[in-house]
Amino acid sequence: MTISADSRIGTELLGYRVEALLGRGGMSVVYLAEDLRLRRRVALKLLAPALAADEAFRERFLEESQLAASLDHPNVVPVYEAGEAGEELYIAMRYVEGKDLKHLLRGGPLEREQAIRLCSQVAEALDFAHARGLVHRDVKPSNVLLDPKEHVYLADFGLTKRIGESRTVEPGLFGTIDYVAPEQIRGDEVDARADVYALGCLLYECLVGEPPFRRGSDAATLYAHLEEQPPTLSGLEDVLPRALAKDPVGRYETCGELMDAARDALGLTRPQRTLWPLAVAAVGLAVVAAALLAFLLTHDGGSAAAAQGGRLLRIDPASNRVISSVTVGDGPAAVAAGSGRVWVASYRDGTLWKLDPGTGGVTKIPAYGRPYAITLHEGRAYVAALGPGQFTGNVAQFDAVTGGRTGGLDEFVCSLTSGGYGLWVAGCPNVQKLEVVGGDVRAGSIVPIPYAEALSAANYRESLGSIAQGERGIWVIGDAADRRLWRIDPGRRRIAATIPLGFPPAAVAAGSGGVWVTDQLGDRLVRIDPATNRIVGAVRVGRGAAGLAVGAGSIWVADAIDHELTRIDPVTNKVVATIRVAASPRAVAVGEGAVWVVGDAR
Repeated sequence: MTISADSRIGTELLGYRVEALLGRGGMSVVYLAEDLRLRRRVALKLLAPALAADEAFRERFLEESQLAASLDHPNVVPVYEAGEAGEELYIAMRYVEGKDLKHLLRGGPLEREQAIRLCSQVAEALDFAHARGLVHRDVKPSNVLLDPKEHVYLADFGLTKRIGESRTVEPGLFGTIDYVAPEQIRGDEVDARADVYALGCLLYECLVGEPPFRRGSDAATLYAHLEEQPPTLSGLEDVLPRALAKDPVGRYETCGELMDAARDALGLTRPQRTLWPLAVAAVGLAVVAAALLAFLLTHDGGSAAAAQGGRLLRIDPASNRVISSVTVGDGPAAVAAGSGRVWVASYRDGTLWKLDPGTGGVTKIPAYGRPYAITLHEGRAYVAALGPGQFTGNVAQFDAVTGGRTGGLDEFVCSLTSGGYGLWVAGCPNVQKLEVVGGDVRAGSIVPIPYAEALSAANYRESLGSIAQGERGIWVIGDAADRRLWRIDPGRRRIAATIPLGFPPAAVAAGSGGVWVTDQLGDRLVRIDPATNRIVGAVRVGRGAAGLAVGAGSIWVADAIDHELTRIDPVTNKVVATIRVAASPRAVAVGEGAVWVVGDAR
């Protein structure tokens, strides 16, 4: 028996109360629903009843949830849960209050600044997916969701495939014909440049009000994609023909490159790129390393001069106010405070920045690669950076006060931590204690972290994420695919506990009687009791919860999307302050009498 979509409204289904019908598609039905366990509204997507018995569509629907859940990015709709219950297949996602781009375009063409701003956010999401080897294949206005502040979320990964992957089953004509690339129409192999083409169509529609190849019939539209020259616009005479080239070889290599070219051609200012996922570390540095291989390493030195885009903010914990802001490098990814200094790692321009909090003096230091993690230990700064080759990197050692390099180790690691148990790193794929012998850092004991037999999302762990120490252990998290927390016994140097989290973790910190993990999909700070190794609570924080620190009697969470720092009282487990910052905060540290936050300037 076929159940109508409207008949589900007001019913309880799979732990959700269905409130309203949001939309229907060829494969699915989407409802607004309330999660009865967490008391939050979600977009609940169900496989259309007419297709529930079709194994090809069931397989496709399940794969959508896996692919979407593996993409932890501020411009991708977060997936909370996906599963199968009898004949029902479902995906629970963030409910984006607002409208989609299709609805916005009903009012006519957009101003060019707005069009560039919105399409650039779509480009960020697509390039992130491409760095993970995924191509969307169905970029269109109805899949671009806008919240009230016009923050973009790219949705509907039902047509996504891995680049180079051959499918034995391809149900239906994939792609919407107004935006489909010629190679998709021909049935050729597609890669990221198919999304570049679709984004070019989307940009044109935002500026004109209709897609570039829309004709009187579907057949005529497909023919136009294949044979007709694309229309152009004033100022974009060189940009649109390249974006919409019939041959993928002639197109821009990335969506970001397309949008930069369009912005320059229209005389608009380029915004600073967002830092994702390096500082978040939930997806794994192995993928990020591959995505950054195209960049050349820079090793320029000297004192603090003109830097691009990054800010180091000093917050007074007594007043919860920002009391100073210092320009640092381009793409600040990490911050550490101690030994009378504050250090910042800026990955885009390959620099380190050392601040004397007493005098306010700042020194710029060349890093040995693209730095993304930093910790201070016994008067030295230890910096993890990407090397020039795939999956290569190093841990460089500096004097924490003078900034002079005193040693190093050729080792690709994901994160570092220091404290009473010494210097530890989360590697790929194991945890390792580093030794400092004769003033130089060396490789030490390795604690293997096993892979699970069955992982979520992409079904494999790409790397370990953040690492912390305190509360009688070394604590390390997995990534978007391996959603676990491990407790390492630092004395015996072995795993003492493995704790399933059920969400993709972003960062971990230990102290004030708990172990704390940020859940950027659920916008939560989750607390683990170190006495029982169990999750004992969660606190709602801002969107894009990533960077995390313990100190000054509080837990501090950097909310990258909301441009806020959330302060939590560990005794009451309640938010006691929300601090607006003029940056997109990525990392936070406590020390030298203040709270320090780094991020891209707004």
